[in-house]
Amino acid sequence: MPGDPIYDSGVFVDFLECVNALGTTVASTPASCNGNDGTASVTATGGIPTYTYSWNTTPVQSYSNSHGIISRHIYEVTVDDQGACTDPVVTSIEVVSDATSPTISINNPTICEGESVILTATPSTSGGNYLWTTGEITSSITVSPNTSTTYNCDYDLNGCNTNESTIVNVNPVAIGTDTQTACDSYVWH
Repeated sequence: MPGDPIYDSGVFVDFLECVNALGTTVASTPASCNGNDGTASVTATGGIPTYTYSWNTTPVQSYSNSHGIISRHIYEVTVDDQGACTDPVVTSIEVVSDATSPTISINNPTICEGESVILTATPSTSGGNYLWTTGEITSSITVSPNTSTTYNCDYDLNGCNTNESTIVNVNPVAIGTDTQTACDSYVWH
């Protein structure tokens, strides 16, 4: 007789499976500027364990946690159980970045030939590491170029990098007693 668990067990089993439908809960942790260090995880509930997982990562991962390749992105994970009552659950997980890329600014001076000047890289967020094209690793450097020269500074704040450059303009010193240049200084009375 239809519907009788003794004669039509498929209906009885399907009815029990659908009472506890498959569900998911997702979680993620932010990625840094370098990316690939965020996490995404899904927890399956209901349905009939054991669960299978398939992430839209390359390569495809089949664990409840996606490992080691998680950068800022929206991921999808398909979760299925051993029952046939409900379709697999497809869930989206967004891995964001909690890191803000820093910026730096460097003064842009003009000097006279033979003078020196201090260049200072001022970051939007302090605490990072500096590397100038001169090889120096401090926020300020002293330079004495003979001609107009470009200087670059890399700034790394916990893996978030930025680069800025500046030009030190050098005015030549004029030779002769009748010529005045921007490098001469006078006190007017």
